[in-house]
Amino acid sequence: MAVELERSDKERRAALRDSANRGGEDSALAQAEATQKLIEAEQAKIASYEGAFSQIKEATGVADVNEVIQKFLTQEETHQVCVYIYTYFYLYISICTYIYICIEIYRAPSRRSRKRRQWRM
Repeated sequence: MAVELERSDKERRAALRDSANRGGEDSALAQAEATQKLIEAEQAKIASYEGAFSQIKEATGVADVNEVIQKFLTQEETHQVCVYIYTYFYLYISICTYIYICIEIYRAPSRRSRKRRQWRM
């Protein structure tokens, strides 16, 4: 935002220099109109930034910009922890399911495999 304001300030200064160099009322009037359009565009950007910040303020309940940034960083850390826990338990459940299936297969072999075991003994 500061970079945009600085750039638009430079554009205004350049426009004023150009109008001073050109002379004449027509070029000054055209330059004044261009400057007015730049000012209106900047005001629209500022209004959109203020609207976005007010929405963030309502959602987070925080009025300070630094606190808003801190909340977003904290939420990112919380999200990473939740993803880690999800992955851990997903793998844990997969392993437990695999072990359960192996135990069930061992406990209830088919008749054909029982006959093979008796024959081998």
